[in-house]
Amino acid sequence: GRARGSARFFLCLFSLLILTLFLLLFTAGLRTAYTCASFAHSFFSGNFQGIQSVLRWKEKSFNTRKRRRSRVKQSEADAIQKGENTMIIFHAGELEIREPDLKHGRKNADFGQGFYTTPDEEFAARWARAGKGTEPCVNMYELDTEELRVKLFTRDEEWARYIYSNRRAQDTLPDYDVIIGPIANDTLYDVLGLTTSGMLTMDQTLAVLQIGPVYEQVVLKSDKAAANLRWISSRRLRKEETSLYKAIVKREEEEFQKAFAEKMRTLMGD
Repeated sequence: GRARGSARFFLCLFSLLILTLFLLLFTAGLRTAYTCASFAHSFFSGNFQGIQSVLRWKEKSFNTRKRRRSRVKQSEADAIQKGENTMIIFHAGELEIREPDLKHGRKNADFGQGFYTTPDEEFAARWARAGKGTEPCVNMYELDTEELRVKLFTRDEEWARYIYSNRRAQDTLPDYDVIIGPIANDTLYDVLGLTTSGMLTMDQTLAVLQIGPVYEQVVLKSDKAAANLRWISSRRLRKEETSLYKAIVKREEEEFQKAFAEKMRTLMGD
């Protein structure tokens, strides 16, 4: 009798666990179905404000999960951090890259040829691109800069002119191991062209280049810098993350183009 009672108890407990799991999956399915239905209804009815509301809701939900994961990542980074000369950086792409090739990148990128990373994991993930049959990959590294020559830029004239030179494949700072500074938007080259032609003053040019959020890049330029880089881990982005990041990038680009056009009309009108 005692054995039968124990068997019934464990059977009831197992059934309860199965029911709980089913309810959790069912609830998650309802949320996904509701989101898809809301998005489709807004799209086909031309309600673009409704679409933006759905994206904002999904972004808020996703950011909540991302903050939880970031706390885990931050504790990992804090455990690794050795001092002021050590930094945690990220690189996103198709592959897990443990030993980067500094000669693989373009010579006419912002800071010339090198291995481009960022201290902002979310920003790295935003620009990650999938390969054939693979999800995008975000690599995490530790960089020790103690013995390295590091050039630090802000959004100023020196930064703008250095990028302008690199866009013409003329690196004017070849002796630095690492270069850190803001990422330039795609209008920088054209705006500086207006400056050199005399249509804009340098002050006006810098005012235009202040438009938009500041995202920092850390570029490894030498073999010595690569030797001081240690790969820590990597993770693949889920399709949900990739889709959301694409929507965020698109929205930021639209906001930037609007602000840029308004600023240029003001300056050219002056």
